[in-house]
Amino acid sequence: MFNMRESGFSILKGESMRYFRSLFFFLVLATAACMANAATSDSGSIAQLGFRFMHRCVLHSSGAVDCVSESPFLGGSRGGSGEVTFRPVQMIARGTTQLSVGDFSACAIVGGALDCWEKIPATGKQGVAPKQLIASGVTDVSVGDDHACAVAHGAALCWGSDSYGQSGHSDGNAQSTPWQVIAHGATKVAAGGDLSCAIADGALWCWGHTGLASDPHAKDYAGDYPPLRVFAHDVSAVAAGAHHVCAIIKGALWCWGDNSHGQVGLGYSRDHAQHSPNVLPWNAKEVREFADGDQTCLSSWKDIACQVEHPVKVIAYGVTDVFARDNETCALASGALMCWGYNWGGQLGIASDKQDVIKPTVAIPLGVTFVATDRNRTCAVMTGGTLSCTQPCKHDYNQCPQKPGFVTGDPNEMSGLEARVGVWRGRFGDSKVMVCLERPDTLNGSMYYYLRHRFSIPLQANDNSGATWNEASPSGQASDGSKPVALWNLQVPVGDVMAGTWSAADGSHKAPIQLTRVADAGTSLGAGCDAVDGSPSRLAFNAPRVASQELNVNQSSDGLRTISALNGNISFVELPTSTPHAARFNAAMRDWFADQIAGYYECASSSFNGTPDYNQAYAIDLLTPSWLVAQETYSAFCGGAHPSGGTAGYTVWNLDTGKTVNPWDFIKDSHWDFLKEVNHCDNVDNCRRRPPAGLAAIIVAHFKHDNANDSDCADAIDDNLNYLQLHPEKTGMVFSTTFPHVIQACDEDINLSWRQLKPFLTPQGEDAMQSLSQGR
Repeated sequence: MFNMRESGFSILKGESMRYFRSLFFFLVLATAACMANAATSDSGSIAQLGFRFMHRCVLHSSGAVDCVSESPFLGGSRGGSGEVTFRPVQMIARGTTQLSVGDFSACAIVGGALDCWEKIPATGKQGVAPKQLIASGVTDVSVGDDHACAVAHGAALCWGSDSYGQSGHSDGNAQSTPWQVIAHGATKVAAGGDLSCAIADGALWCWGHTGLASDPHAKDYAGDYPPLRVFAHDVSAVAAGAHHVCAIIKGALWCWGDNSHGQVGLGYSRDHAQHSPNVLPWNAKEVREFADGDQTCLSSWKDIACQVEHPVKVIAYGVTDVFARDNETCALASGALMCWGYNWGGQLGIASDKQDVIKPTVAIPLGVTFVATDRNRTCAVMTGGTLSCTQPCKHDYNQCPQKPGFVTGDPNEMSGLEARVGVWRGRFGDSKVMVCLERPDTLNGSMYYYLRHRFSIPLQANDNSGATWNEASPSGQASDGSKPVALWNLQVPVGDVMAGTWSAADGSHKAPIQLTRVADAGTSLGAGCDAVDGSPSRLAFNAPRVASQELNVNQSSDGLRTISALNGNISFVELPTSTPHAARFNAAMRDWFADQIAGYYECASSSFNGTPDYNQAYAIDLLTPSWLVAQETYSAFCGGAHPSGGTAGYTVWNLDTGKTVNPWDFIKDSHWDFLKEVNHCDNVDNCRRRPPAGLAAIIVAHFKHDNANDSDCADAIDDNLNYLQLHPEKTGMVFSTTFPHVIQACDEDINLSWRQLKPFLTPQGEDAMQSLSQGR
């Protein structure tokens, strides 16, 4: 009768820059998963809300629905126009009567029709606008983990995942369109984790993994099994969590299912079962099932999961509504909001010393009309449409409120921060500045610089209001980098103008702030003012730095111009205007130059003493009437254990077409399809390339021959053959190794002649061979 998978039984649960980007992407996942907040709007008071993982939606009394995505790597909210933003987007303008938010999607009843958006359960379709699933007659809806159910014209319909029979289909396959489970008399539905329930003609019916001992199919998790009648009559409301269910019968609340965190409300949980003599030792290799009061528990490896396999009365009278999600339950009883279940971080608003709340406990004594909860926090809609929420833990539960409870409004509301983020230009007193303010959860750095010296000074938001920011000391100047040297107080912008006050931390000096917005902030990781590659916000933030550079220009006898800045630390070459497509090549070099100017000042911000060791150059390696090969070299030490340097890469231009070409296209069978998945490239040109087997053997033989007397380097090529740089020359092609730092001294250029390469050349490669070998 007991499903260990659903109970969370743990024993049964299953390159320098590229490493840096992967780490950042992982940090985004960890950060985003802890940020569920309630959106705000001017559309009237709040009637309902829901939040799950990385999105949240609010239904206003006007019938409008606003939503916002909180995930930087998902790109923010997607409105009807397809725009990407972290600001709330109005999904529905009017006419909404009910809202339900699931893990990855939300649905609303609008004028009797059912509209859903984001990822419709099981279909995987990303909705840039609400998609109508049911045209008319809808009176109730519930969106669960990965499936959903609704009542339409008296029938209970479900769709989405059916792996445990939760959508009521006969084959266990995911359903992309609503499927009739109960034909008539239905009034309410509840979609949980791997189960669903409906009230029909006053009776309660459930299907999927119901967790009930009376379910003859409790251990057969998929198949053509009809709904199980749990109660025969007088059921008025039902709610489903991840793996538990609660229902109201004549004002009393009955619950059953997973009770590992006390979410059923018995007054005890699996912690009580820890003291049973049936608990197995840590090294046990068996699984033991035993009774513990009204719950049945499983023990193995000192891990315990407990489940109540029959309905038990939890609250005797006065219950008017019930809400459940994950491992938490709340009910409105005798006018009070009572909650119980998982409460390790105080997310139920109840002080329990990092313990679960194992029986119904008053969280708010009066005035609650609607509740939304998940593992991170609880929000209550109060009489009059205002909001009260608990304060979620931060930093993976390492920082939790000392006194759990509800506060007026939403402590994580970001509309004030949203109004202030962006790229700004203006003054501090008499000093001209550029300012970049970013949302903290994008992991893009906030900073500013004075136009007179142009070095970045870091900023950090004090909270999610965006009203105050801490200013840190410039790198290398602070005796204690943890203490701010100044405080910014910023008013809410009026249009694109924002005022405020800059104050020294010791109170010795103040200056007025007057700023004008010149660009939006980055909306996703890597798209901010310190982006790895050029982004609109980065270009806008660094434009004054680029424009202020004093350029040193040297022209050679052949018309090539070498342009440098910052005492020669950054340099590039421009073609004479008489060269075909010179304008296109020179424009690309100017864009690269602007990007490197920004990189120089960013290096200064992270270097140990504020003085960057940063040298970048783009020089021409080969120039013929039809071909140009440009080499990018670098040397930088911007903090960290070791400096870095070498050849960043080669760019090959076909001057007959004015376009860049990938020299790997000259080589047959150089695509590595496996890396499409590993590197998440969206087409073959974005994937890494490697030499085919025959050519690889020649390259390896050359490398081993050259390093025959160097045992440290001889085998270095074996594990790094898939990371070769490639560029053509008149006599052939050069394959350059790009070894990791520890064996970087073994890097080598391997020159192969056109004669050696001919068997491996594509038609495009043969044309290039003819052209280059003849010097044209």
